[in-house]
Amino acid sequence: MSLMPFEPNWNDLPDKVKHKCIGKMDFPTRLMLRSTSRSDRRLVNIHQTNLKLVEIHEKDGFPIGSITVIPEKGKSIHVQCDDQDSNHHTMIPFVKFVMKTGKIEKLDVNVYKDGELKEELMKIALKFPKKPKEFNWNDLSEKLKARVINKMDFKTRLRFRKTARYERTLVDSQLIHFNYIQLTGNSQKINNYCTELSFQTTVTNQECIFKFRKTSEFIRKILPLLVYILEIGVIDMFLTHFTVEFIDILIEKITKLHGFPKLRIKTLDYLVSRKAMFWFLRNCDERYLECIETGVQNYRQFPIDRFLTFPIVYNARTLEIHDARRTTILIEVLEKWLEIDAKLGTTLILHAPGSLDEFLEKFENRIE
Repeated sequence: MSLMPFEPNWNDLPDKVKHKCIGKMDFPTRLMLRSTSRSDRRLVNIHQTNLKLVEIHEKDGFPIGSITVIPEKGKSIHVQCDDQDSNHHTMIPFVKFVMKTGKIEKLDVNVYKDGELKEELMKIALKFPKKPKEFNWNDLSEKLKARVINKMDFKTRLRFRKTARYERTLVDSQLIHFNYIQLTGNSQKINNYCTELSFQTTVTNQECIFKFRKTSEFIRKILPLLVYILEIGVIDMFLTHFTVEFIDILIEKITKLHGFPKLRIKTLDYLVSRKAMFWFLRNCDERYLECIETGVQNYRQFPIDRFLTFPIVYNARTLEIHDARRTTILIEVLEKWLEIDAKLGTTLILHAPGSLDEFLEKFENRIE
């Protein structure tokens, strides 16, 4: 006795298998299937079909016409309606289906009379496009979040890091580049001298300026911002002149913070207290610092001996000292460089009155 082959019933198949079958059907077969039941219509309507051409024509002066559909694969379909009833029950639903599920390469429409067909086509033509998918920030990967943060300007970062503790950690993990940061005490505000903090980020090149007169203003408004900038910034130039008190307050604040990183400053131009001078030399990252510029006018006697004990000083590419008062500082620096065999290409710029006679006498055997 031979067994009859098993013939599966379409209605017994799971939707996943039905979808696979519908995906392999040509356009005419899909049309026939969607007319069998409401559930099959729902399944077919999910699938889109590539259509090379759709022509919709209406007879001039009559609410009747035809539609021709040429799919990318399979046979073409032509629906002709010769009366208003078939136009309403056959052509209009078919037009809706084609326009909803078809990816149409070319659409040719000729509709003359105001009526149901024209009304439906206008609805389709004027229908607003679907909103693009909105992504939830919390669902994005950390790598993608970091890329977005790196595109933000500085003010946006500051606002964004206030939204949640996790976002603050993420924002603070992304370094931000500054063209310069300046804290100077010779600015003006309404015809009076004041202190000014200004900085410019590399991302936007937009300058931010804050002016203040009182120490209380600095501690309340400027100090937290400056500490944060030094913590997360890669700074091409950090300049501070005539702000001895404020820099000492800044250093005291940073010293109390656990795990504060080395300062990523490339050019350090500073006139500060003796304590602050050495603090910066200890706390700047040698991998970044290239140029040091300072002056002697803040000191009775410039501490050149101790200044030159810091490797970050004699390893800098450029060292510039203003108002040196005496050329012997130049001799002391050069002797230190000879002692440690400084790298070729290192530049020393010294601004001092007087002649170089003593210098020439000291190094005459090294000068050709």
